[in-house]
Amino acid sequence: MQDFATKDEIQRWIQNAVDARSRYQRIVNDCNSKLARLEPVYRGLSDIKDSYNAAAKSTKNILREKGTWRGETYTSFCNAGDALNGSLESYYRQLDAAHDALNEEIGNLRATKRRLIPIIGDLWGQIENWRVDIENAV
Repeated sequence: MQDFATKDEIQRWIQNAVDARSRYQRIVNDCNSKLARLEPVYRGLSDIKDSYNAAAKSTKNILREKGTWRGETYTSFCNAGDALNGSLESYYRQLDAAHDALNEEIGNLRATKRRLIPIIGDLWGQIENWRVDIENAV
C-alpha cells in the first residue's frame, strides 16, 4: 500500500486550495467594499441623531416656556408643538432603527472577514507545503 500522494494528486489539492483561497479572498474584498460604503453612512447617521437630540431638547424647552402667553393661543401653540415633537420622535425612532440595522450589517461583515482571513492564511500555508512536497519528490 502506497502512503505517498502522487504529483497529480498534490497538484489537484493545490488547485482546489487555490480556488478556495481565491473564493474566500473575493468574499473578504466584497466585505471591505461594503464596509467602505457603510461605515461613513453609519457615522453620518450618528451625527444626525446627535444633532436631532440637541434640537429636540431645545424645542421642548421653547414649547414649555410660558412667558407672557396666556389662554387659547398659548394652549394651541403648545398642542401644535407637542404634535410636532410626536412626529419628530417617530422620525427619530425610524432613524434609530436604520442606524441599528447598519450597525448590525457592519458587525456581520467584520465577523465574516475575521472568520475568513485565518482560513485564507491556512490555505496559503498548505499550498506552500504541498509545493515543497512536489519539489522534493522531483
